[in-house]
Amino acid sequence: MLVCSYTVMTLRIEKLECVEFSTIVLDEAQAIKNGATQRASAARRLVGETRVALSGTGQELLADEDVCTAYLGKRGSRVV
Repeated sequence: MLVCSYTVMTLRIEKLECVEFSTIVLDEAQAIKNGATQRASAARRLVGETRVALSGTGQELLADEDVCTAYLGKRGSRVV
């Protein structure tokens, strides 16, 4: 298990993308809403069998489901 900030994830993505995680959970997922940012790019580069994006601001994420799909993947992705 690894718990880190978005800043650490972004700065260390070269090492983190070499690890295959069973589950990746991103909290405050609105932080990756802008798919053009380094933070969102780093999140997409993480390798994991299951991806979960949590947010208390679901309406913001629903407004940009393409970004959610880019992170979660098309297969079985949904915003709840």
